[in-house]
Amino acid sequence: DNPDVTITTTRLTTRAHVEQESALVELAGQAGRDRRGTLNPAQIKRGIEASGLSFTGEHGAAQRRMIDHLGMGGRFAVGIGAAGAGKTTLLKPLVAAWRDQGADIHGISLGWRQARELREAGLNTDTDTGGRDTIAAVSVFINRVESGRLDLSNRSVVVIDELGTIGTRQMLDLLRLQERHGFRMVAIGDPKQCQSIEAGQVIGLLEKGLGKVPSIESSMRQTNERAREIAGLLRQGGAEAVGKALDMKRQDGTAEIVAGGHNEVIARAAALWDERRKANADRPRFTISISTPTNQDARAIGEAIRQRLLVSGELGQSRMTLAAIDKNTGEHYALPIATGEKI
Repeated sequence: DNPDVTITTTRLTTRAHVEQESALVELAGQAGRDRRGTLNPAQIKRGIEASGLSFTGEHGAAQRRMIDHLGMGGRFAVGIGAAGAGKTTLLKPLVAAWRDQGADIHGISLGWRQARELREAGLNTDTDTGGRDTIAAVSVFINRVESGRLDLSNRSVVVIDELGTIGTRQMLDLLRLQERHGFRMVAIGDPKQCQSIEAGQVIGLLEKGLGKVPSIESSMRQTNERAREIAGLLRQGGAEAVGKALDMKRQDGTAEIVAGGHNEVIARAAALWDERRKANADRPRFTISISTPTNQDARAIGEAIRQRLLVSGELGQSRMTLAAIDKNTGEHYALPIATGEKI
């Protein structure tokens, strides 16, 4: 509140990071300008027909424009899609078109779970017939190619999902592999969702080499205009927009502010989980997910839920305690195991 104080933001980097970023921008630009082997409109049309999808309405038209950009752009093309934009859906016609070209298609993301979700886009594993799994975490994919266990060529296509989670170093490794082997690479993600834990905002860097990256701001995940407005405000960010979104959600009963501190928030989260679980006990496919800022918060809520289950008798008495470690922080902690728990 002091008018004499000016708040500034300073970003620190190292010479190694600067060199990596410069190389990334240069390689991305070169690949983006290379138009060899792009899909043509007829091939994309056949891919859409093969997918069985219909891209109608305003949102469908935005998806269709993204399909054209990714399919008919350079050998490296990038798109941004808001949460719920149907990023996996719009990949289906492209996968069908590339497969019709005879391409071998590989899907990668930072983690295995995210990479496996690319199966919904038509990427599948060939392990049932003795072939290689064409889906992998980024680090595993890079290792396979560098070691020679995976042979790529100019007839290969690599699809990157959740681009915003990829760090500068890994993206540079992928671009160098592309330069060496000549494969096509398309990437889609959202810089406003989960961001890379490594140094660098990779989508911003790629825009320096590729130019403005097209985006889909609308979402299919929200079912009414008010929900879409709230999602748009949260995506916009900033105190005013987020404050308005939270006010709207509180009015709708989909958000609440808990009085107190950390312990009270943990207790309320566990209680709300219990309330929702019991209210939907007659729905066998009903599930609840809980997201937290940190692993410690997740563990605290998990323990609070566990205590409620112990009190209600849904879990038996603790039978043993295991020594556990947080794989991200290296923190050691005790993990009690009770009868009825799933590990």
